[in-house]
This record gives sequence, structure tokens and C-alpha cells, in this order.
Amino acid sequence: MSPQDVNHSNPLALILGGAGAVGSYLCDSLLSQSCQVICFDEFNDLKVNNITHLVGGRNFKVLDKIDQVKEEVDYVFCLDKKWYDSLNLFINSRWLFLASEFDDNVFDQAQKLAINCRFVCADGFFGPRMDLDYPSWTAKLVSDIFFRRRIRLAGDGSAPAYPLFVKDLVTGLTASLFMPQSQGQVFYFAGEEITLFSFAKLWSDHVVDLKIEFDERKTPPQVNYQRELALSRQELGWKINFSHPEAVSITMDWLNRPDVSQLLSGQKLPFKKKTVSSPLSSWSQDQPDRLSDQKTGSGMETEKIDINPLGKTVAKKSSVKDKTDSEGLWLSREPDSKNRADAPFDGSILEIKHLLSEEKAVDGLGLSSENNHQVARPKDINKFWLWVSLFSLFFLVLFSPVLFLTKDLLLAVNSLNRSQETCLAGQLVDCQKQARQAQEYFYRAQNTTNRLMPVLAPLFGQESFSQAAKTLSLGQEAASALDYFSDSAQGLEQVFQAIILPQEEMVDVVSLLKIGQQLTQRAYFKLTNVAATSKNLPKPITDKTLKQLPAAIEGTKMTLDLLPFLADFLTRENQRIILLLQNNMELRPTGGFIGSFGLMDFESGQLVNFTVKDVYEADGQLKGQVEPPETLKKYLGEESWYLRDANWSPDFTQTAQQILWFWEKQLDQRADGVIAINLQVVEKILFSLGGVYLPDYQETITAQNLFERAEYHSEIGFFPGSTQKKDFLGSLAFEILETIKRQENLSVLLFSACQQSLLEGEVAAYFSDPGLEKQIVALGFDGGIKEVVCQKDSCLSDYLWSVDTNVGANKANFFVKKKLVQRLGISNEQVSHSLRLTWQNTAQTQSWPAGPYKNYWRLYLPSRAVLQEAFLENNAGQRQAIEPEVTQEMGKKVWNYLIEVPINSQVTVEINYQIKKQFDEDRKRLVYLVQKQAGTGWEEDVTLISYPVDWLPLFVSPDSGDISGGAITYRNILDRDRLFEFEWGEP
Repeated sequence: MSPQDVNHSNPLALILGGAGAVGSYLCDSLLSQSCQVICFDEFNDLKVNNITHLVGGRNFKVLDKIDQVKEEVDYVFCLDKKWYDSLNLFINSRWLFLASEFDDNVFDQAQKLAINCRFVCADGFFGPRMDLDYPSWTAKLVSDIFFRRRIRLAGDGSAPAYPLFVKDLVTGLTASLFMPQSQGQVFYFAGEEITLFSFAKLWSDHVVDLKIEFDERKTPPQVNYQRELALSRQELGWKINFSHPEAVSITMDWLNRPDVSQLLSGQKLPFKKKTVSSPLSSWSQDQPDRLSDQKTGSGMETEKIDINPLGKTVAKKSSVKDKTDSEGLWLSREPDSKNRADAPFDGSILEIKHLLSEEKAVDGLGLSSENNHQVARPKDINKFWLWVSLFSLFFLVLFSPVLFLTKDLLLAVNSLNRSQETCLAGQLVDCQKQARQAQEYFYRAQNTTNRLMPVLAPLFGQESFSQAAKTLSLGQEAASALDYFSDSAQGLEQVFQAIILPQEEMVDVVSLLKIGQQLTQRAYFKLTNVAATSKNLPKPITDKTLKQLPAAIEGTKMTLDLLPFLADFLTRENQRIILLLQNNMELRPTGGFIGSFGLMDFESGQLVNFTVKDVYEADGQLKGQVEPPETLKKYLGEESWYLRDANWSPDFTQTAQQILWFWEKQLDQRADGVIAINLQVVEKILFSLGGVYLPDYQETITAQNLFERAEYHSEIGFFPGSTQKKDFLGSLAFEILETIKRQENLSVLLFSACQQSLLEGEVAAYFSDPGLEKQIVALGFDGGIKEVVCQKDSCLSDYLWSVDTNVGANKANFFVKKKLVQRLGISNEQVSHSLRLTWQNTAQTQSWPAGPYKNYWRLYLPSRAVLQEAFLENNAGQRQAIEPEVTQEMGKKVWNYLIEVPINSQVTVEINYQIKKQFDEDRKRLVYLVQKQAGTGWEEDVTLISYPVDWLPLFVSPDSGDISGGAITYRNILDRDRLFEFEWGEP
């Protein structure tokens, strides 16, 4: 094979085994994403055919010798273990291994070489371009279909199987390699569950005269990693895109292509066509068609019943050792023929339905179909059935109310659960339908219970029946609350559509908002009432039937809190809002580098204009020089200050005011407010929308591939002053809004995505109007530095905010993982803090957008904090003492230090400090606020509060902590600002 030229400006992927089924589709996928691809393989005619359509392409190269690879490879997909020994040739590349089972030897070898690698386990894949000699059960199945027109199933065919379509596997491979923080992980993929017989039937619907055989001695395929499969799907956001019928149909199309048929055997598989009428459809009923299956051993014979075209039944004896006839059940659609497995396909369209019947036998009377000389008298049989009928009638009369009650209860609980799920999934019509059905079923069950109470209460106890009645009443109330929830969501949906969609006539948005507010208040009252009542009922019952209720309450409460602000904002005649699009892969204090921004113009409550601009377009219009902060000049090397770096302060109130100042100076325009979001917000919105198609890039961006595609597009064609960031993020923001406008029904998932982003501090807002800004601060969405004050006696107010700033002019945060372990030791005189913060840089190359992580790190603490010691620990565990610079900012003591994390390494900072406080003897109280930086989060966080063992915890919040032996431990809860409150007393 002769190499082809490639475009060296794009990332380069090497596929070891690139001409097979998986490899060739992987080539297609990567090329569609503007990657360069080197396809390496041991070629044969079929493999050459698989990639013929790619040969000659500008970004595609074909090699049959590994030493011909001269370029620096970014990604390596190793699809066969025969090429594991190529590891040392590409140690700076990002590797992915694919095999049917995990190989710890090659994985250990890769990790010893410090190679960025991950492993994918998958088996049972099938589809076009597949090698029929591949050692898998699906390849054997397709091979048997193509060459022998038969399928031999293990056992009775009822065993579950997980066949995986090759295109779905390829999407899993790209997700595994490109997903951030996948290094060192093992991922598992398999298709949806289906029985072997059902899978075989899918093929028989396409192939004429296909035999389905059973072999009890054959072992069914095994998938022993169901739990790992579920975890991989969740972590990667991977899903099946092709159903089994679609995948089989696509594979059959490929098998019947003339070029493929000629390559495989020189003949085509005949498709089934529409069934035509024939004499066989009107067989005489006195000629039942049978299939008898006898247990056979070595040398035993089985009887097969074949149907000839004339409709006659022909019994044949055959040996188990016969090469063309196999053991077990044989499902035949047409007459048998000599050497049938080797007969050429004749394209016949004659279709015969499955004609299976069971041997007639008499059960329960001790009679055999072969020995029926003794027959029970008809009079005795009639008496028997008479008694059976009377007993059944008595049973139904006595127990029918209980049966109806059980049925109604099951239907009620199922409808209630469905209503909760569909409500939170945004399927409001279905939610309301299910809620009303649940109300009806609970009402019926309640009436039946009241009628049965006099009879069954003495048996089961009056208390049990009373508890059951309360539960049924609660279920009815819960269903009613969800009905109101659906109403309120639909009302707010109308409000949102009136705001963003252009209207021919002016809509009174405020009036719509008031109606939505009333519906939401009613829903919230109902939901909270149900939650309060449920506390008096057994927890297993409420956990099972009301498991989604807390999420619905939280969302409704936040909506209620936001509506007054929204109503106030929409009454303003004209408002222009700047939307900051921050890229948190290059982390800045308020959430990320400002690469682009949007302008939103509102008139009388309606969005009349939305545009996206590049930040450099605005910065280019700045007249004169603006002196930057000293630390910005020191760490970024900028001699002048621009809008793109205006978010140097982590307090968004200060940042927004600075942005409005730059906006006025650079563009001589007025703006009334600033809202900041980052890619984590966009990710949640994309998930709610199911993805967005970008016409300019000819690809769909989803929540699963957002970070990878954002990194990828920042790589291609980047140069100083490039608008690549604006092009991608700006196009994405614009298309998201257009997609939302096209939605017939706005999903509750979209509202939930926005609410979740607000709760996690990923959205911050500022308004120049004092009234609006006061409401934003009260809601806690201002993004400013927080103050915590304890009003009680003998109480210490404590605070922590860790802020990163990427000053390396790269996208290193895409590769950075952060961990936090903090310990607070409480005594009568002080609170001692010990912090360990770890940054791990998983990047494997120095090349932009990766590279070392240069972090101007700031730690905001109470002004009374006294530093005891600070250490820096490198990747090898070596520690050195450091002295952070100390400043004062916004009433806080700030320790800052420049931390550099080289590629493929980690750095840990340990800080120990104390805050003096003399607690009273009777009560000790601590209020501790940990503030989260927007655009980042902890991969793992542990908070340990230790105190003397003779202190008795009287109040602990959050209540999710593990309390034991003078300590309270929290794990992985710092996904948002967290306020810890504790109170201790004497035992």
C-alpha cells in the first residue's frame, strides 16, 4: 500500500488494525472530525475493500509497516494484541487498547512507560466490514448464516446475549479516548440484552430458508461485567444508537452487496420478500404439522418433520452424526434437500410460517397418549369440574375485593412513579396523565379499603388498617401535587416562550408570569405538604413511592424565589445584558477565559436581539492604555489591561463592574447587566436538549463530547490573535438559542439544567440597577465573596475559598484533576486547619493546548487566620517549605503562590493554620463556609471535623456526615458552596 499525503496542521491518529470492521469505521469517524489518520494493518482483499473509499484522501495514509510512521502521533488506537509490542514506539501518544478481555500485562507495561493509556473491553460485535473468521460468537453466527444458511444456538436459545453493533462500538472508543480524565481507566461495552433465539429470528426475517438449530452441549456467550458496563455508560455518557433490527438489516445489506458477496463466496444472500398466497396457507386441519424432538445421545436418531410444497408431511430419520443435520430442534421453512448447507441460494420467496405443535397428552388423570385403553367416565369428569367451578366461584366472591385492591394499589404506585419520572424528564403531558391516573387508582383503593375494614381489621389489626388508609391518602395527595406541578411547569413554559420567541403581537409577559407564579405556589404548597406528611409513615414506603419528590420540591422552591426578580426585570422597558462565554479549560477566577460574549437586548419583557462577538473585536477598539493589576502584569506579562482579562478578581461583583467600564470605554455603549456562564453550564443545557447541530462545523455537539470538541477546535489552526475560540463557542451559543426556539415544548430538563447551574455557582449575575442587584445578592447568585456571621454566643465564623487562575496561556485545565483533604481540629481555645490540595496534570505533551499547568493560586481566609507552616510536595513525594505571599482583599486574608504542575505529574500544597477562639464551657458553636470557584470542582474532597470526645454534638448540618469517635466526616459534597454548622454541649 502506498502512503498518501496528510495535512499536518490537524491532530494525528494512528489506528493499528485500521482496515478491519472496527478500524475502518474508526477511520471514517476520525476523518469526519478533521483528524489526520494513519491506517496500519496486515491487508487482505476484504480489508482493502473496507477502506477503498478513503484511499487518496488528503488526511488519510495507509501503511503496512509500522516503522514507516515518521510523524509524531497524538492518538493510537490498538485494536489487536498482536501490536502490543509497538508501545515503546509511541510513548508520548495517548493510547487506547481494545480486546475482548482485560490484559493487565500490557496495561502494566504501558503504565511503567508512563504512557497515557486506557483499555476497552468489548466482545460480540458485528456489522458491515466484519471478518467472518474472527474468533467471536457473532462472527461465527454470521459466517454460518452466509455459508451454511443455519444458526446453531446454545441450549434452548433462551440464554441472554449482548450483540454490539460495530458503529456503536466506535462511538464508545472515541468517547473513551477523548473524554477528559479517562487515563488509566478500563471501560466496558456491550449491546442491549436479547435472547439468542430472538436474535436469530431477526436474521431469519431477512434470509430465505434459514435453519435455526439448538445444541444443548454448546455454551452460550457470557458477559460477566454488567456492573462495570453500567458504570462505563454513565461515566462516558455512551448509549446505543442502533437497535438490533436496524443493525441486522444494515449488516444484511452489506452482505448482499455484489462486491462483498464475491469477496466472501461469490454468491449473494437472498432477502425475504413479501409473503405471497399459496396452497400452503389453507392446509387441512386434520393434517397437523408437528415437530418432534427427542433427546439424543451418541448414535441416536432424531425425527424431523419437513413440509413439501404440496403440503404433505414427511418424516425423516437422520443420524446425529450427519454432517448436514445437527442435533436438537430444527425449525424449517421449506422442504429439505440433499446437501442443503452447500446448496446455492436460489432466491425463492416461498415463505412458510412456523408450524410447530406439541404432542398431545392427557395431564392430571394418569393417562398416556400411547396407552389410553383406560378412559375416565364422562359422568365422573363432569362431577369433578362441577366441584371445581363451585369452589372457584366461592373463592372469587370471598377474595375478589382483595384482588381488586391489590390491582389498584399496584397500578397507583406505578402511575405515581411514572408521573414523578416524566415530570422531571420534562414530559409534562404524560406527567399530568399519569398523575391523574394515580389519583383515580388511589381513590379506588381507598374506597375498597374502607369497605374491607370491618371484615379484615380484626384479623390484621386496627392500627395496620389506619396506617394503610394514611398511606393511600398520601399517595392521592402526592399525585394531586404532581398534577399541579405539571400545570405550573406548562404555565412557566408559556412565559419562557413569550420571552424568547418573536411574537406577531405584543404579549403581556408579566400577566403570564403572575399566572405561572400562582400555579407554582400551589404546586409548592402541595409538594411540601406531602413531604411533611410522609415523615410520619414508614420510610421504606415513602422512599419507594416518593423518591423523586425532593428534586421536584427543590426545583419548585428555586423557581418561586426567582419569579419576583424575573417579574421586576421584565417590567423594565429596555435592557441590554452582556453574556460572558467563559472557557473553563483555561480557568480564570470567575469561571474561565473570556473568549467570546453575547449581547441580549430585551424590550418590554421580550428578547428582541441576540448576537455573539469575539472578545478581541472589542479589545481592538480600546483607545489608550489601561494599567493592569500588579499580579496580572507579573504573571500574565500584560502591559495593558483589556476586557478579556477583566475577570481577574474572583468576586464577580467587582469583575462585572470592571467589564461594564471596559464596555463603555471600548465600544461607547451602555449595558445594564452582566451574566457569566462557562462550559459546565453549556454541558448541562446540551444534555437537556439532546445535542445541537452546528452547520458551520457539520457536526453535532452533545453533553458527552462538548469538552473534547472544544479542546479539539481550539487546537486546529490556532495562532496568536486567532478567533478559533469565538468561532466554536460563539457558534455553539447561537445554535443553542436557535434550537431552544424551535422546541415545541420546552423541557423541564432545560429549566433543571439552569437551576442546577445556579445552585452549583456556575452562573453569576450583576445588574447596575440597585433594586435588581439587591435581589440577586439575596438569592445568592451574585458570584461575590460571601460573608458568614454567627449570631449566637460562643460561636466562631470560619471561611475558605480556593481560587485558581491559569496563567500559562493554554487549555491545561482540560487535563487537570483536583483533590482536597481538609481537617479541622476544634478545641476550647482555637480551630486548627490542615489543608492538602493536589493538582494532577494528566497532559502527555508540551504542545498547545496542553502543556504545564501554571496556576496563580489564591486562598481566601478569615483575617484572623495565622499561618503555621506551608509545604510544596512534588510528584516524587519530596517536600519543601514555602512562604506564600500575604495580602488583604475584600476583608479577607489572602495567601497566594505560583504553582507549576508539569505534564504527567502532580503537585500538592499543604497549609496549616489556626484561628484563635475561646469557647464557653456550656456551648461551642462553629459556622464554616466553603465557597466553590465557578468552572472547577474537586475530583475528590474529604472534610474531617474532630473535637474532644467528651463534647456532645447537639446540632450537625449538613446531616449527611458520618459521626463517630469525636469526629464528623464528609465526602464529596463540595459541588457547591457549603455552609457547615455545628453545636456541641456537655454530655
